[in-house]
Amino acid sequence: MNRKKGFLGAGLSTVLLVFVMLCLIVFAVLSLATARADLQMSRKMADRTQLYYKAQSRAYEKVKSIDGILVKQYNKEKDHFLENVWGALQAENLTVTYAEDQQGIVCSFQETIDDTQQIEAELTIAAPQQEGEACYQITGWQVQQKNEWKADMVLPVMQRE
Repeated sequence: MNRKKGFLGAGLSTVLLVFVMLCLIVFAVLSLATARADLQMSRKMADRTQLYYKAQSRAYEKVKSIDGILVKQYNKEKDHFLENVWGALQAENLTVTYAEDQQGIVCSFQETIDDTQQIEAELTIAAPQQEGEACYQITGWQVQQKNEWKADMVLPVMQRE
């Protein structure tokens, strides 16, 4: 009689051990899948961040070239500064309009981040009142979507024939 009790006790502990091992294996696989998904998401975010900062760097280079144009036009002829700047910026293929108060010029441009986003920058340019004063002020710098978002209204529902 002692043998049957000993066998039953060993069988229960074996089943319990197998169940615990299966649980540990399932949790390990789930942890691995989660870690892999986190790695993919981190890589996507790193790539996206890198693209953003490259576009921002190109945009600042464009602002630097606009600053060079403004300095050149200011040193060239201070009395007709805005008229000369208008022509010089249009020659650089930048969008140029007059400010609402007609006292300055608004220059805007876009720099592409990727195929869905771009940086839109806007500079307000005015003739400096004193020597050494800034000729422009950055009045807009934001990330915009290139295309309009369209909702997918189709539901994959099985149709009866």
